[in-house]
Amino acid sequence: FNWPEHFANDVLPVDPTTKEEPADFPEVMIVVFGANDSQNIEKDGEILERLTPEWLEEYRSRVASTMDLLRHTDDERIVLWVGQPIMGPGSKVKGMDQLDHIYWEEAAKRPWVVYFDSWPFFSDAEGNYADELPSADGTVKGMRQPDNVHFSTSGGNRLSWAMLERLGELIDLSAW
Repeated sequence: FNWPEHFANDVLPVDPTTKEEPADFPEVMIVVFGANDSQNIEKDGEILERLTPEWLEEYRSRVASTMDLLRHTDDERIVLWVGQPIMGPGSKVKGMDQLDHIYWEEAAKRPWVVYFDSWPFFSDAEGNYADELPSADGTVKGMRQPDNVHFSTSGGNRLSWAMLERLGELIDLSAW
C-alpha cells in the first residue's frame, strides 16, 4: 500500500493553486501501521526480500519520506507515530522490533514526530508477549484476537488510553 500517496491525495490534500494545506489542517495525526509491512518490497523492478539489509534500507527510506510528508509547513502538527506491539507466538508476523527501531530512529530526527512505543503495553514484566493483562478496572482481560496479532476490544482500549495519555503530555486536552 502506498501510504505517502494516500496521505497526499486523501488525507492532506494541498490546494493546487496555493500549494498549501487547507485552513482546517489536522493539528494532530496518530499513525498506526506496520504489522502487514514485513513482506517483500518491489523497487525498480527488483524484489527485495523482507528484512534483508536492502529491504530495511528501502523501508527506512519510505518511513522517512512518509514522516516528512506529514510535516506541516509551520511545524504546527504533531505526528504520534505508534510502534508495533509485540506479536504473539504462532502469529507469523516477524521483524516488528526492527520496524519499531526504524520508526524510533527516524522520529528522533524530526521534531514534529513523536514515537510512541506500544510494546510495553502488551508484554509482561520480563518483556514477553502477554495475551491477558489487567484492564483499567483491575480485571484481567484478553488483549488480542486468537491470531495473537489483532487487538480485542480491551486491547484496543488499552492502547487508545495509553496514546491519549501520551498525547496529553504534548498538548492540552482539557477542552476535549
